[in-house]
Amino acid sequence: MKETGIIKPSSRFDIILIQFMTLLKNGKPFKMSKRQGNFITFEDFIDAVGKDAASFFILERSTDTHLDFDYDLAIEQSDKNPVYYIQYAYARICSIQNKFTKSVKTHKQNIDLSLLNNKNEIYLMKEILRLPDILHDISLTFEVHLLTNYVVNLAKAFHSFYQNCPIIKSEKKLQASRLFLLDATKITFELCFSIMNIDTKKHM
Repeated sequence: MKETGIIKPSSRFDIILIQFMTLLKNGKPFKMSKRQGNFITFEDFIDAVGKDAASFFILERSTDTHLDFDYDLAIEQSDKNPVYYIQYAYARICSIQNKFTKSVKTHKQNIDLSLLNNKNEIYLMKEILRLPDILHDISLTFEVHLLTNYVVNLAKAFHSFYQNCPIIKSEKKLQASRLFLLDATKITFELCFSIMNIDTKKHM
């Protein structure tokens, strides 16, 4: 490429501007006024709801959509809170793996993925395989809310797998295959969390 003094395309970066955010508390907008000095700084906002909730709730909306940030939902410790929901899925994986700390390596040496034919296992595997396409689309469109939608769907797929495909009480070969799928799910969560700047929690 000929030098022109203009920034090369490979070194460009794009700044995405988002619409104003309304902070809801007790179901009502928190009114702010610069003239009256009644406002909340972004630092105070993060301190109040935590960086994980702040990151997720801001990322989950399209940049051209107005964001009503529900403070009460962001701090709620239940499945209604999507941040709690996805972090709990990760913590549940860690809890299961802790029961197999001495045998995980042995399991990984003898894996038969053809044994994973339950509809919940197949659904979870398909969700894991969707991630490269999701990230590719985001790289082209900057629609980062696609990732938050994806990771919630991944958590739903995992919870269905957990409830319908027992690991501890399953036959050894099937157990090994399910542990392998469990590890793949964990790695996928870790990648998504890293991109979204959300902490992984081993205990909740």
